[in-house]
Amino acid sequence: MAFRENTMQIALGLLLTVVAINLNQLFMGSAVKGLNFGLLVSFFAWVVSSPFARPRRRGIFPLYIAAIIVQAFHFLEEYVTGFYTAFPGLFGAGWTSSQFITFNLVWLLVFIVAAIGVRKNIKLALLAAWFLGLVGGIGNGLLHVFLSLRAGGYFPGTLTAVLAFPVGIALVVALVRKSKKNYEF
Repeated sequence: MAFRENTMQIALGLLLTVVAINLNQLFMGSAVKGLNFGLLVSFFAWVVSSPFARPRRRGIFPLYIAAIIVQAFHFLEEYVTGFYTAFPGLFGAGWTSSQFITFNLVWLLVFIVAAIGVRKNIKLALLAAWFLGLVGGIGNGLLHVFLSLRAGGYFPGTLTAVLAFPVGIALVVALVRKSKKNYEF
């Protein structure tokens, strides 16, 4: 019975990942290819660590909430400083402010709904935690620092991305530790 439940968890996680990738690409275009790659990496990290063990939220939930809060401030900084024009412009694309706001609010809603799942020990919710830690935290931190170095100064969103980086690392470390504890014999 557990094998069938785990297989269903993985299938649902894969379906949600594929749907998210396609929606990202449809609404935001080629500038989100890195984000979509991060979704795939997050899915594989989740498969390796999460669905075969009972979730243990202790240590993960507070970090996950902190990551959501940092991500919300990061989105606000990006909006106020014009990330939605500067970043897609690097790819010869453009986003409208309403497109950028909608995209980010949808992701914040996904993270908040997943927080309820993390709190209630729902395994599938940890997929969002992996994505937020790896992409929202670590990926954002690295990308924005790189873009600032490339620009020779501040690139929109860098201040909060630097804050997101250590929170992302802490969240991923907590997820990895949870995984190791679940697989000890």
